[in-house]
Amino acid sequence: MIQYQLKRYRWYNHLNKTNKHEAYIAIVIAWLFYFVGIVSKVEFGVIKWDLQNIFGLDNATIGFYSSLAYYIYALLQIPYGILIDKIETKKIISICSGICGCGVLLLGLSSIMHSINMVKMARILIGASVAPAFLCCCKISGEFFREKYSLMMAISTCIGCIGGLCATTCTEILVKKYGWQRVTFGIVLLCYVVSFLSYLFMPSKIQIEHGKKNGAPSINIRKNIVSIAKDPRMWLASYYGCACYIPISALAELWIIPFAKLRYPDITYTTIASGLIMVGFGMGGLFTEFVAKKINSYKRAMNIASAFMIILFVTAVYCNTLSYTVFLVTLFFGAMCSGSNTLAFGIGYTFCKPEYAGLSGSFINTIVSLSGILQMLLGNILSSQRSIDGIDTIEMYQKTFVLVIILMFLAFVFSMIIPNVKPQREE
Repeated sequence: MIQYQLKRYRWYNHLNKTNKHEAYIAIVIAWLFYFVGIVSKVEFGVIKWDLQNIFGLDNATIGFYSSLAYYIYALLQIPYGILIDKIETKKIISICSGICGCGVLLLGLSSIMHSINMVKMARILIGASVAPAFLCCCKISGEFFREKYSLMMAISTCIGCIGGLCATTCTEILVKKYGWQRVTFGIVLLCYVVSFLSYLFMPSKIQIEHGKKNGAPSINIRKNIVSIAKDPRMWLASYYGCACYIPISALAELWIIPFAKLRYPDITYTTIASGLIMVGFGMGGLFTEFVAKKINSYKRAMNIASAFMIILFVTAVYCNTLSYTVFLVTLFFGAMCSGSNTLAFGIGYTFCKPEYAGLSGSFINTIVSLSGILQMLLGNILSSQRSIDGIDTIEMYQKTFVLVIILMFLAFVFSMIIPNVKPQREE
């Protein structure tokens, strides 16, 4: 059966198919890789309690292990951006999704072997293998969907956030039923399925608009990195994207779940809060892109979105009289506003050539992924406030989240400074 599929795939690759058909195959596989990568990375926040019980870890240590994947993720963005612009995305997706499966497998085996070092290695491998997932979406969208680049980025973000929802709410339900080790091994299987699909069905050499092959254009790496790094507009776009991603990296992926458990102890599935932030963020990317097109201005869309993001998250965190339903709704709409993070990639794309979409996307994503440092920082702040009895309180979290609100405010500041760019590509 496998040999038949391989022969069929080779035959398929040699057919004279349209560029559009191959491009859609490529972007769908890239989306699957991004989806599985997010699930692998975010699952850690759901099994936080299990790991604490098994290894006796405090909040600071859990925050460090969670952010460890972000350190590696951020460190490898530029190298992966260079690779994606030079070699086939098929090879990157096939190899990295396989490595991601190995990382998740180590996480599942860590409790059986009772090895905290396996948890460390798992987070490192997951961070390293998931790092190019979003960049693959950037690259394929930049080369084959140039006129709809921002829309494709918004869809990619939405796919990732659906992955985040599955990694939080759906994973919690499955963990309660089957145990976290079995769920983790299920994610391992998903990683290898994506690797297999990429190897079989991802077009190996896709013809782009002007007849060049994917990865063919010669790139002066140093020149283009310097050019991007010297452009202050790219830095402003990156800073804005980073500040808007904080609700995902600092809250949804780790700290909003224990906060919700403390405030609403009678609620069984508090990971719904995390899941709604993920979904809101994804839908917000599509919505803010639509608004930016309607008003023909990225800057104004960013101004409005960042202002409402601050108001809604302050309300959700500090208004203790909110019912659980109102709390969730407030988080959802706040996350929709933070979804304007996608506009940062749209702005950045207007400042570079389409064949360097991977490099420009990796530059912005490097800055954005630095927001993951907050996971460890917030864990340290929480641990420093803990009393002798070792009990966490709502007040502890609210004091800690002041830092999150301050950094969100910077998104509004950056949106006021950034040049006014229309949602059409600069030629």
